[in-house]
Amino acid sequence: MARGAWIRRASVIGLALAITACEDAFEPPTELILLEIVPTLRGPAAAFARAAENLRILIEIQTAGGFSIVADTTVAIDPVTGQANADVQVPLIQDPQTYRVTLQALQSDGSVLFAGMSEVTITRAEADNPITVDVPVVYAGPPFAQLAITPRDTVVQAGANFTLVASAIDSSGSTTTPAPLVTFSLLNPADSAFMTIDATGAVVVSPSVFAAEVVVQATTPDSVIDHALIQIGDFPPVRRQWVVNPAAAQPWPTQFGTDTFPFATISRGIQRAQIRDTVFVAVSTYLETITGIRPVVLLGDSSIAGVPTISSPTRNTITSPTGPVEIKRMRFQGANAGLTVRATALNITSTQFQDITGTALFVTQSGFTTIDGIMISQIGGGSTGRGIQMFSSASLTLRNAVINGTDDAGI
Repeated sequence: MARGAWIRRASVIGLALAITACEDAFEPPTELILLEIVPTLRGPAAAFARAAENLRILIEIQTAGGFSIVADTTVAIDPVTGQANADVQVPLIQDPQTYRVTLQALQSDGSVLFAGMSEVTITRAEADNPITVDVPVVYAGPPFAQLAITPRDTVVQAGANFTLVASAIDSSGSTTTPAPLVTFSLLNPADSAFMTIDATGAVVVSPSVFAAEVVVQATTPDSVIDHALIQIGDFPPVRRQWVVNPAAAQPWPTQFGTDTFPFATISRGIQRAQIRDTVFVAVSTYLETITGIRPVVLLGDSSIAGVPTISSPTRNTITSPTGPVEIKRMRFQGANAGLTVRATALNITSTQFQDITGTALFVTQSGFTTIDGIMISQIGGGSTGRGIQMFSSASLTLRNAVINGTDDAGI
């Protein structure tokens, strides 16, 4: 399935309906239709069919009074193939006759995992010919809000065997580990030359691989996805770039932080970023509060006019006691959009602070701080209206700074 092309909650089960007619020689002519039901699962339904134990088949017939049930049967789903077959006999009362066919894939506790319904109309003239009808099936189990793979972005050696685990957060905020109904796969099937992973997350790395990078993905039946990077061999720390672009992210139900499927928020980019990663921020206005606890690079897009603007409801805070923080080509604007940073080192370049109440930039308990090309203006808040404030920090190198309109002090 194409990356990120998430067809949320959509798959197809095909029903092959073999129809025969018979008459009872001692009663008025009565026709019975034998429906040979052979589900063919594709897409998400195929991947998760083994999680269900039984297939319920409900057939209703349409008469003048509406639809009424003429068959309700349950058959076992093969735990290996995920298939289930059944022959169901139903009456043909009128010509043409319409039937409503409902399928439900049931788990052991009776809960419905997948369900779908379709109608088929049969005439007496078609009694000797096979008829096929497609039943669209949707995921009907508990919805998932977020998925997280553990371990994430890890380095392993050739010949390693280990298992990935997925934790799921449902719509109520509850976390389940390991997450039920999650299947693992390689993002690029060609990477099977380096390592294999089965649906449960069991990984086997080829013993002959010198160095390779493989991306694996975990998927829920309602198409919530997470990725993890597996580096095989002795790799130095890798700096990745995570893309944030709300305009491009809106059409996609799942966001991966790539150019094609970017994140919608800076917070999501910082959350996914590892040490030394870059969060690339497209030009837009972000109505969110930025928080972070790791050394990252926050890089604003310079390829088009404008500047990424953070207009947060509460003060922004980045804490990185284990490494440096870099902020380039960003704007913090609005009463609550001030920034507090604590890091081993801080580098701020070509960044603006405007219309803020209180201290625009507060650097505390940090190492070497370099600020080059900063513009600070219209900072209110009376005695707290300051441009840059340093507290218990090693040093400050300031170049090309413009600070004006502060209520209290520039620096």
